[in-house]
Parts: sequence; C-alpha cells; structure tokens
Amino acid sequence: MGGLDITAAVIDIMKPILKVNKCITIGTPHQGASGSKLLAKVKKYPKHHEIQCINLDPSSEPIKFISTLENRKLFLDSIGKLYIFMGLRDFVVRKGHLSQNPLFYLP
Repeated sequence: MGGLDITAAVIDIMKPILKVNKCITIGTPHQGASGSKLLAKVKKYPKHHEIQCINLDPSSEPIKFISTLENRKLFLDSIGKLYIFMGLRDFVVRKGHLSQNPLFYLP
C-alpha cells in the first residue's frame, strides 16, 4: 500500500509532506480495489490485513477522501514528478487503472 500511503502523506491536513521530488508507484489501486471488502470477509486474514482490504474498497472513506478532485490536484501539485507502473494482469489493480482517471497523468 505504499502508493496510497505516499498520497495520503502528501495530502495530510495536519502534517503534510510538502516537498516530494519524485514519486514512483507500482501497481497502486489509486481508485480502490473492487471486491476487496468481500475478500476480507471470505478469507481468514489477520485483523490488520482484513482492515487493509476493507479500506481498499472504492466506497471506503479513505479511498473516497484520496480520490476527491481537490485532493488529487493537491497531490499532483505537491510532487515534482510522478511515475506510475501498472500491471493490467493483476486482478486487484486492474479496476483502479489510471486510464480511467486521466487526472493522474502528468504532462
């Protein structure tokens, strides 16, 4: 969850990280991961993994907060360069593919 963690850290209201030169995300489900909440119920994960699955659901408060237009713009304005590597074969990140959300592309 590093890609989501850096996004949350940059847009944090209380203590944001203001100077990020380069950000590289690999396979980050920026828009959440469909089915993650169901996976948390079906699988017998440790509690902390279950909470991570629930928080990755596109309708969860953390994903909705990160995904607001204002916060995405704040994230992009706060970093120098953004590099995103996405594998379309990965069933978790396929639904969060950035081609569905062009705001994450930098010129």
